[in-house]
Formats: sequence, C-alpha cells, structure tokens
Amino acid sequence: MGGGPGGGGGGPAPQEGNSFEVTSEELTVEAAEVYTVAVSTTNAYIWGAADGADVTSWIVTEDGGKVFTDESGIATLHCLENGAAEIEIDVTKVTGFDINGITDIYLRPSDGCILNDMGYAIGITTDAERIGSVRLPEVTVEGEVYGSGNTNSASCLVDVTEETLIFDEEGAKIVLSMDGLEDDKIDAANAVVSLLPGDGYTINDFNLTADAITGEWSNGTVTYNLKATDFMWNNSGYEITNESGCGLEWSCFGGDGAGHYRFRFGVSGITYNGLPLGDVVIPVHVYIYGRSAADLAASDYGTLEAAWSWEGAGEKPILCDPYEDVFTAQWPAGLDASGITEEDISVVLTSEYGDELVLKAGEDYSLTASASGRTEITVRYQNWSFTPVYTTMRIDVNDESLAYDREIYTLKGADTTFDIASVYAYSVQSGGNMSFDHAVSYNYYGVNLESWEQVQQPMIYRLTTMDETGAVRYYAEDEGGSGYLTDSLEEAKTYDATGAEDYNYTLVNNHVVYLTMRFDQTVTATVEGSEVTLNKEYDCAYESTAIDPYGSFEPINQDIEVLPGYVLGTSWLQHAMWAWKADIGLGWLE
Repeated sequence: MGGGPGGGGGGPAPQEGNSFEVTSEELTVEAAEVYTVAVSTTNAYIWGAADGADVTSWIVTEDGGKVFTDESGIATLHCLENGAAEIEIDVTKVTGFDINGITDIYLRPSDGCILNDMGYAIGITTDAERIGSVRLPEVTVEGEVYGSGNTNSASCLVDVTEETLIFDEEGAKIVLSMDGLEDDKIDAANAVVSLLPGDGYTINDFNLTADAITGEWSNGTVTYNLKATDFMWNNSGYEITNESGCGLEWSCFGGDGAGHYRFRFGVSGITYNGLPLGDVVIPVHVYIYGRSAADLAASDYGTLEAAWSWEGAGEKPILCDPYEDVFTAQWPAGLDASGITEEDISVVLTSEYGDELVLKAGEDYSLTASASGRTEITVRYQNWSFTPVYTTMRIDVNDESLAYDREIYTLKGADTTFDIASVYAYSVQSGGNMSFDHAVSYNYYGVNLESWEQVQQPMIYRLTTMDETGAVRYYAEDEGGSGYLTDSLEEAKTYDATGAEDYNYTLVNNHVVYLTMRFDQTVTATVEGSEVTLNKEYDCAYESTAIDPYGSFEPINQDIEVLPGYVLGTSWLQHAMWAWKADIGLGWLE
C-alpha cells in the first residue's frame, strides 16, 4: 500500500538533520507591527503546507507551549522558490500572549508540513528552531487587598459602610518589570478588573464596581484597592424588606467558615507599547469577625466536641481570691453526660516549671450539676502561697462516664485547659530599720515594671528647726522668696526627695525598686537675713500618718504588665510577703 503527501506508506529512508532552517536574523517582537521570518527547507525537502496557510500554531516557546492566546490569524506562510519561504507574523492582530515577560520564541512546523521530493513526510524531523524573542514587561502582583469588619457580637455585618468594613490603605500593587521600562508606554485605559471563579463563592454572588485601573503608574507600579461599597453582595433583584430579612451579607461564619473570605480578582487588558500584557490575579482577603461559634457546638463530621466556658470574677479564673469559679461543659447532641459523678472528674493545677497540684474532690471542687447536655463544676480552692505559681488548670473527664455511639463518633474536647491566676503580684522588703542612712530594696514579683512610680509613693521633705521652747518650726518663703520660720505645716515649703541626693529611687531589672533611707540630714538656709542650719524632715508626698514605703497605691488602676499566673490585688501592702500576715494564718507569728 502506498501513501500520498503526508501519508504513512513507503518511501526513501530518513535523512539526517533538521528539515528546515531559519535564514533571517533573529527578531525582537516589542511593538504592534508586522514581523517577517525567513526560512528554508533543507536536503531538497519541500513545503507541504500550502502558500498562504495559517501557521500561528508553529510559533511556540522553548518547551512547546503557546506564545499567543490566539489559535489562528497571526502567522501566515508565504512559499517562495527552491524551498525558501517567509512567515509573516502580524502582531497588530494579537489579542493576548500566553507568556509573561521577556521570552524566547521558536518555530516548529506541524508534522506533515515538510515533505521529501517524492511527497512523503515519513522520517522527516521538524525540531524547533529559535527565531528571536518577545520583549514584554513581566507583570506581577505584590501584596493583597485586605479588608475587615467587626460585627460586634452579631453573626453578620448588616450595615456596610467605610466605617464598618475597612480596607487597608496599602492595597495590592500591580508591577511591570523590564530593563528600560517607560511609564508612558503603559496603557491601562481599557484594562478590566473582574471577579474570577474561586472557592467559597461564585462570581454571581457579588457586584464589583471597582472594575478599572485608575491610579497613576510610577516606575511600572500602580496600586489597586477597594472601598466597602466597591464590592457588594448581589441579592439578584430579590426584594429585601424588614419582614423578609437581610439577604446576603458578610458573615462571621462565611468564607472558610470562620469569617475569612478569599477572592481572585483578574486584571486583563493592560498594554505596553501597544502589545497586550499577560493577565494577572489580585488576591483579595476580607475578614469578618465579632461573633464566636463556641456556643453552637454540636455533632459535626462525626466528631463530638464539648464547649467549655468559665464564670467568675476577673478576666480569667483567679484561684487566690475568696470567690468560687464555675466551669461548664456544654455537651453536643449525640452525647449523654448525665452519668458523670464527682469521681469522674480530676482538676490539676500546673506551673510553667513543672509543679503540679491535684485538687481534692469534694473539698477543693465539686460537681455542682450534670445533665445530658451540660456539666457544671464549682472550684472553691483558694491558693494562699506565693510559690509555686500555677498558670494553667486542666480539667479531665473520664470518657467511660459519657454515653455516645463510639462506632460512629469521635469524642473531642471532653478535657480542657484554662489559663489561670493563682498568686497575687506581691512585694518583699529587703533591709532593716537601721538608725543611720541605708539602702532598702523592694522586690515586686509577678509584674514587669517600667517605672518605680508604678509601685512606690514619692517622698518629699521639709526643713525644720526647734525653738527655745522645744516647739518645731518650719521653713517657709514669702512671695518674694525670702525665708522665714513658721509653726504652720501648711505654710512650710516642700522639696522633692526622690532624687539621687535624697531617697534616690531607682528601678532595677524591671521589678526591683531601691531607695536610701535618710536620717539626720541638714541644710543651711537664710532666715530673715541670718544663716540657719535646718533639719530635713522626710514625709510621703501624699497624705499619710507615717512613712509607708509600700504606699497605698491601688495597682489595679496602674498600667502594669502582669506575668502569667499572677493577678494584681488592691494594694501592694495587702499582698506583701510578711510571715505574720493574719489573713494567711500560717508561718512564724511573733
């Protein structure tokens, strides 16, 4: 059986070498023009493709991929004599490129388009030959468009405004990169931004009005961003009334199920020097928050999970105060917890350094109530010790006390851990009441201080002397600054005593305050024209019946960083580490 042109019949043996060669200089496609590539067959081969044939598919990348998005109409073969030919590439007709950036391009004729002198294509190789390159800027996207909205405990963001759905100013940047790039050759007047298909939404769910590139190009870069009203839910003409509800809205449970929506915005139609550039995708991330779903715990995907909660005074469970803390497990449908007893529960306190304390059932905690869907545990344990500092509390529930179909369901969250506070932030005094000047330090544990003023009351002093009757007289000054003596404490002049020459308050290592107690300090002052030696009488800068180094500060009102496991009390004096403190009732008593 024989074969005609391009057929699979007999014929001469294959010859070595490629069947064609490029005879013109390499071209650089960089403008909307008509380019010509000169080629010629080799080894007396002839063109099997007809003169005027559309050979757009012959223009490929090194790996054989498409150069143009157009399947036809761009490249045309013009056959000449003796196997010579020209391929006309009309770039003015190109509607898009499948490449992005500067890319080498090749010519690879389709199989059967080159024949031997007998009209057969058998054994003829048509390997790709490089013809030049397309010189386009590479188009990329940096960053993302990010917006967020707080529903304030609602499930959806009902009133969408620029104040309720806020987009970051940075936006996403569309970047064109190429050596020698010129901004005035970039044209985005006809560029289009559109919502592309993606996960968790359909393109019909939204109306996008920010569908153009409107910014100014600078060094090949322009910014794209959104306002709240640029990207709105589409209710498809459905009439939304007070009776029918709110329709489609941004939801804390939408997107990935936790309020994170991620969209793909496509950008097409940007041109450079008249050539269409590749399409790019702008990532858009909208986060809606403000409503927890912990109270919606139910059987889901074969997993039963408890929702634990805590009720008590403060921001977290405080086990050093005199109040009870109530911990509740809300059990999901499909599980019966009514069989739980006190012996099925264990409560363990743990420190950051491995110390553990197992609380006693019936004494430190009790099972207050337990029904099919709810278990309540009351912890009455009160920690009095300064160490160890327990930072977490773990509640374990015996799985055998819970009734559920173990062949169908997997149980998750029957046990839980809470961050707790177990020790009041406290202070320890170092140093004694010596009768001469001496340094005293106050160590504060459980806090990270920025200033001694957060925990210490500042000191002042007055200048005094004793008259011949033994009465105390105070130094004062009149409006002109002249000194005189008075027996009135209110008239006495006061001086700051916190500096280095007096009490020298100093914070060290963010939790130690040093000061120097001062006794028998004197100064000389002019009183009614005479030099007089006066005594420094130190006192608290605030009203106080006696010098109280701990002061009466209420640290709960101070801006103090509290470390894990600690809680601020009402005053430093109340929670100072003194062995004779009556409210502890333990330790050495004088």
